[in-house]
Amino acid sequence: MRSARQRNSIRAKSQAGCLRVSICDDSFVSGHLIALKACADIGFVTAILRYQGQPVTWMNSDIAADRAYLKVFGYDSDDDLQSTVESAVRWARQKVIDRAEFYNREYPWRNPNLQLG
Repeated sequence: MRSARQRNSIRAKSQAGCLRVSICDDSFVSGHLIALKACADIGFVTAILRYQGQPVTWMNSDIAADRAYLKVFGYDSDDDLQSTVESAVRWARQKVIDRAEFYNREYPWRNPNLQLG
């Protein structure tokens, strides 16, 4: 039987693999820390939502610092959460396109008609 930690990691990988992006709410303590680490390790484009830009724990506070495919989006209130999510989704979509274009140039065997990121 798999532990809850393994299940969170598998679920994160499956969802991000299907969707090509991940939006992570890092505004309260939950099992998302494991999922966020899995997305970072694999290289999934991930937008990280943080209340007032602050991490919920120091454990993953710098996770986006050296990874171009991770980006933190801060919001100050529930009133601006919607616009922050929209901005995060726009960034994530563009990042997938940019990465696909790079990999299509880098690896000639890739099919440029597929958006694989």
